[in-house]
This record gives sequence, structure tokens and C-alpha cells, in this order.
Amino acid sequence: MTRLLGLGLTPGKLRGLQRISNPNGTLTMVATDQNSSMISMMKKATGKDPTYAEVADAKVMLSRALSPHCSGLLVDGYYGYWSTVAANAVPGGTGLLIRVEKSGATKNAAGAPCGEVEPGWGVAKIKKCGADAVKLLAQFEPGEPDSAEHNFEFTRQI
Repeated sequence: MTRLLGLGLTPGKLRGLQRISNPNGTLTMVATDQNSSMISMMKKATGKDPTYAEVADAKVMLSRALSPHCSGLLVDGYYGYWSTVAANAVPGGTGLLIRVEKSGATKNAAGAPCGEVEPGWGVAKIKKCGADAVKLLAQFEPGEPDSAEHNFEFTRQI
């Protein structure tokens, strides 16, 4: 407990970490928050752009099948969160993380990623949704200091 207090963890952060961890403290995550990859695979399989309902249903099916076998499920706020929760597709013992970063964020002049928050979302909204944790992809391009500084500051703000 002293070590955790030394890390500056609040009771809420500690509880969130407990909810997304296995009993032995490890993280075994399933990520369903990659919208562009999923849409691309669905388009390739069917030859047409999937509808909102088709993407949401696919995320529910994945969540229902895989969430009992992981400590935490990563979802996006657009397709995955509400549909997955409404379908009761995540067992009570599986933690839920919602992605905060914008999918396909902008790039700087050198082509390196510059993270930004998903429009309409943020840490406060994610916590109000009842998520156990906020998921943030902290991108780092070692040869691009401007991007690295931007993303470091972005991560610090989140």
C-alpha cells in the first residue's frame, strides 16, 4: 500500500487498475477500438461499406465471444461502447476501457502522428460512462522531436 501511495494513485485509480487486471495483477486486453481496421476488413469481406449497425453488431459479437477470456475490453465511444453495454456483452468481472484519442489523428509536416482527443469525448465523459479506465494510445516517433513533444504533452494533459 505504501508503494501505491508513493506512485500517487488515488483510490479510484487503484480500483480501476484492479478492475482491468487479472487476479495476479497482469493485464490481458482485447482491443475492439480500431474502427478503420474493422471497417476495412468488413468491406474487403463483403465488397461494400458496412453500415453503422453492422459495425456495432460486429463489435458486440466480438465482445461477447472474447470478453469472458480477458481482464479488460477496449472499446471506442462511437460504435462500441453503448452497443456493447446495451447488449450486456461484457461480464461484470471484465474491466471496460474507452478510447479517448481520435482515430486517425492528424500528422505534422514530417508525417509523424499528433494525438488529439476524439471529438465529443474526454476523461470526464468516459468516467461518467462507468468505464474502469481511459485508454490512450501514446504514439512516439523517435526521429521526430516535434511530434514526440506534442504527444508527451498530450499524454500529460490526459
